[in-house]
Parts: sequence; structure tokens; C-alpha cells
Amino acid sequence: MGVAAAAPPQAAEGGPEVFLDWVRQGLHGGLKHLIKDPAARSDIRRWFPDSRSVVMLAFSYGGPAAEKGLPGSGIIARFGTLEDYHGEIRKRLKRLLTWFTREASPGSAGRFFVDTSPVLERFYARLAGIGWIGKNAMLLSQRLGSRLFLGGMAVDRELEHDRPVPDRCGTCRRCLDACPAAAFVSPRLLDAGRCVACLSIERRFDPVPKGLRESVGTRIFGCDACQDACPWNRFAAENAVFKPRLPSLMPLEEVLSLDAEAFRERFRRTPLMRAGFNALIRNALLAAGNSFSSPAVPCAPIARNGAAGNSFSSPAVPCAPIARNGAAGNSFSSPAVPEAGARKRLLELVERFTLHEDPMVAEQARWSLARLKRRI
Repeated sequence: MGVAAAAPPQAAEGGPEVFLDWVRQGLHGGLKHLIKDPAARSDIRRWFPDSRSVVMLAFSYGGPAAEKGLPGSGIIARFGTLEDYHGEIRKRLKRLLTWFTREASPGSAGRFFVDTSPVLERFYARLAGIGWIGKNAMLLSQRLGSRLFLGGMAVDRELEHDRPVPDRCGTCRRCLDACPAAAFVSPRLLDAGRCVACLSIERRFDPVPKGLRESVGTRIFGCDACQDACPWNRFAAENAVFKPRLPSLMPLEEVLSLDAEAFRERFRRTPLMRAGFNALIRNALLAAGNSFSSPAVPCAPIARNGAAGNSFSSPAVPCAPIARNGAAGNSFSSPAVPEAGARKRLLELVERFTLHEDPMVAEQARWSLARLKRRI
């Protein structure tokens, strides 16, 4: 927890002007909620005019290392495997605000937020001394790493402010090199239109651009590549609040066999509900099309123009295609290869969606079917 002044300091590093410039450059990836009124995010006092201090809290969702990809499975980002965090954090913040306004500072007023309000949470968290902004544009805490949910409250009282902590990234660029889609224009500058997490979750009504589909790999919800590569996450405290509801690997057969009602039942109260049924099916179809194709172990860095590298990257880990029955080119690091019947069933499931009523789903199914037929 940390406290920052509501009025942002003049020329504060990573402040509102950086966000507005990011929007002006068109790097927002079409996220309409960010571009609707970007100026509203430039000062928390536009959201809560009586704000004098901002109390920021970070909730860790760190845990054991993620499982490696397996043949025929889709990868869910770590936060997606947990129960939806908004309700739990709102409940805790509501209790905190009630305590503050009734006991700590009777007669005061405030308003709390959890990443759905027009507030620059990472900026205020940095000012409050919770962490620094890493080269992957995420907040990094020396004690908690980057797997954090942020929330806070703005109050109408002047509180003692904490000091920002120094940047501890140094010369490290592992997160930048690990991005499968080369989404970083430069350190701390993300092109959301290329980010796999954005494509698989937020762009839920649009086809994934064909030039980026191979970069998605077998991820069906979110992407942890830059966080998995960050050395600070190796020392992070384990999550003690948010418990897993889903595995990090889900059989693509299972996902593609769901209907809308089964989707709601399987994923209720999890972050996957944000993507919605059609987008998750699109993602699973895309993962099927990328199955049995390229290595899922980290490789050499991707060049932003796509001229070099593989879909995953880390300069510290060499990469070579995994042999399958003596031939190069399996897409998973596990030596196990699914039996022919399982692969055939996957192909049949993909083919079924080529006639889907949603053009986005049907087009993705045709793309993936063509690729699968060449490999299975």
C-alpha cells in the first residue's frame, strides 16, 4: 500500500502526457474505452473533484511457474485461471473506505476504483512508491514482481505521501525480447494493436490480423510472455488471496465442444467471461491452427519488422525445432505427440465452425482448417 498526492506533479515521469501521447500515436489498438475521453484520465480530480490524496493497493496473483504447452491444449494466462478479481478487491476497498471515512477520518469522503474507472492506476501506484514502471509498461514491485492487480481510493484529506522507488530494470530487456508479437515499439511503449493479450481479450469482436496469428501461438486467453521472462517475478511472493478456478492448459477439444450455455457454466466468475463465447471459440480455433507447427520454447529475439526470430524469444535460451518421428517442426516442448485419432477429432471440430453464423468465427475456422490439413 502507498499514498500519493491527487494532483500529479508537473512533468512527472510516465504521467498523463505520456498516456495522451500514446493515444495520439494510435498505439491504443482500437480500445474504445481508452480513446473515448482520454483527457478524463489525465487527473483523478476529474473523476472525483474533491480528491486530495490517492491510496493505492497492489494485490499479488503470483504463484508457481506456469505449465509448459502440451499438444492439443490452449494456454490461459495466469490471471485468467483465477476467480474474477474485481468483486474481491471491490469488497476489500469498500471496507477500507468505510473504515477511513467513519473511524480514521470521520466526516471525510472518498471513492474507490478497480481498473474500470478512468484513473491512471499504474501512474499513481508509481507515485505512491509501490513500484516502478518496467520496460514491458507494467508496474514492477521489488517484493511482488509484476503479477499485480491494482486498486485504490481517492479521498478528500491530505495524507502523508510516499516517495517513488527507483527504476531497477537496469540494462535488462528480457521482457522486450520475449514478446511473441514484437509489440514493444521501445521500452515502456506498447503497441496494443500487436499485443496478444489485447488481441485475445479486448478485441473480442474483430478477427485477429492474419499477420499476427502465428505470433499468438496456442494462447487462448491473454499472454504472460513478458512477465514470465522478468527476473523479478522469480522472487515474488505467492498469491494468498485469489484461488485458481481453471487449469492453465485446457484441451482445445473441450473448448471447441462448448456451446454458449456450457461456456457460461464452465467459466462463470472467471476473467474468461470478459472475452465472451465467440471470442474464446475464435481463440481456440486460432490455437488449433497453430498446433503442430512451430516450437513453443523460447527462441531468439523477434525483430519488429518480422525479419528475424521466432514467435517466442529470449537471448538466454537457444531454440531448435523439436523432432516428431524424426522430423523437425513439432509445436510443443513436450516429446509426447497426440495419437492420430485425437488430432483427427480436432480437425473435425474446427471444420464444424467454418459454417458458423459469426463471420469472425467462420473465417478463423477456415484459416485454421487449411493449416491443420497441411499438418495432420
